[in-house]
Amino acid sequence: MLTRMPLPAPLVADELCRAVKLPRRAACGAGIPSSQRHVAIVGAGAAGLATAFGLSRRGIAVTILEAGQRVGGRIRTVEVGDEPYDLGATWAHGRTAEANPALAFAKELPLRSSGGAPKTGKAGARTVFGTDGSEVDGRVASRLASAYALALEECEGVAHGKAVEELQGTKDGELPPNVEAAVEKLLARRFSDAAAAGAPSACFLRAAYDWRAQLECCISGCDAVSDLSLEAWGEYEDLPHAVRASNRWQGGFSALMQAALQDLLDAPSSEGDVDIRLGCSVESIRWSDDGVQLTWRSRDSSSEVDEVHFHADHVVVTTSLGVLKDSVASGGPLRFEPPLPEPKRAAIERLGFGTVDKVLLLYEQPWWCDLWAALRFLWPKDVAQSEDPSWIRRIYGCTGACDNAGLEFWLAGSGATDMEACSDQEVQKSLQRLLQRCSGASETLPEPYGLHRSSWGTDPNFRGSYSFVAVGGSGADIDELASPEGSRMQLSFAGEHTHRRYYSTVHGAWWSGIRAAEVLAEGVG
Repeated sequence: MLTRMPLPAPLVADELCRAVKLPRRAACGAGIPSSQRHVAIVGAGAAGLATAFGLSRRGIAVTILEAGQRVGGRIRTVEVGDEPYDLGATWAHGRTAEANPALAFAKELPLRSSGGAPKTGKAGARTVFGTDGSEVDGRVASRLASAYALALEECEGVAHGKAVEELQGTKDGELPPNVEAAVEKLLARRFSDAAAAGAPSACFLRAAYDWRAQLECCISGCDAVSDLSLEAWGEYEDLPHAVRASNRWQGGFSALMQAALQDLLDAPSSEGDVDIRLGCSVESIRWSDDGVQLTWRSRDSSSEVDEVHFHADHVVVTTSLGVLKDSVASGGPLRFEPPLPEPKRAAIERLGFGTVDKVLLLYEQPWWCDLWAALRFLWPKDVAQSEDPSWIRRIYGCTGACDNAGLEFWLAGSGATDMEACSDQEVQKSLQRLLQRCSGASETLPEPYGLHRSSWGTDPNFRGSYSFVAVGGSGADIDELASPEGSRMQLSFAGEHTHRRYYSTVHGAWWSGIRAAEVLAEGVG
């Protein structure tokens, strides 16, 4: 039996709930006794499982309705030989379960004896410039990347009223409109002086800048850094000690979710019943003072489709922000009856939700180990387009992954969605052609034998990867999504997009589930 998660301490619960707006009647303790309540949870990702833990530990029965055929949501691990590879969530943040409560379930998971980190015979990175793959001195790109990261740190001060003097314009102290404009402003003077002193051309500097910007898009989940709100940039908080889950324990991130699921199902009889149903894609949620009714379609062995109605006292919706955006924009695939209140609809529309994908190109032997530890691509804007598809230029680099079973490529935004539209064969061919030009092993480059890739953008159960605060949005929009609806909190939300400090992370999703359960069970903020 795994160590069971403790309930949040009162101070922790207060902190988690401080931004949640409670209905007036709920704040007065109105509600159904715990012994009689039944809560439906839509989604069996990290937020859904955490919500189920929090409620069942308080004796409240829960039914989890998951559209897919597995738990974990945007956590998905595949096996490459004997090695785990995470196609979804990759980084486990925090050293302890106090910071990241999901880590409580890792205590009995077998650790990777070798750490799982790829080994390389040559330190350093190979930096290539242009479509012909000419190798260049990567030190300038590295210095620019460091300056870029420092500029991002300076931008964090805006959210805390510490706007950097360089960021304020001449007109009433006006700030740049987004993070990209702020970073460019901070870097302009520093690198214009370097260029005047004989540094590489402006074209090269711009390519190096764009390379680091592409990396930031993959980190933040946006299509362009100009999508990111400057005013909200500093509200996100990093937990220290981030490590790849697949390097930390056997089975990758999915093993952690399976351990959490097993612990949930092994709960003592004194706790609330837990029912998990897979393949239940909820189409509508009707919420009223009488409770909630959820509807989905079920296909039986004869391929006949039946409409299923499920009644509960409350529902906690943990679907991705991408699914909620689809619901608000087009009324599907998930409908709310009555529609969500305007403040929630507006918050959903203002917040950002992007697609980030990974491709693992598989080889029989790690041919790159004696050449480089990482390959970086700098794409100048004034070079004519090659035969490469447009999404290739959204790749900032690649490294060995999965104990050097293959090379890992990341893409974000339109580059990711364009890649998803291609066949496996097209993706493999395009990446191999890129490596033939740029890897330094053109004459000896072996053929890959396959690939693994994600497709979060086109997956109807997710419609993207993770959230960010977009220009025009704010942290208040995240708080709005975290606030329950209905006189007795019949409708609540959880998920990484509902945590103001830890959005876009697994621990943010888990904390949001703890908060949703706490607020719903106690009925007070």
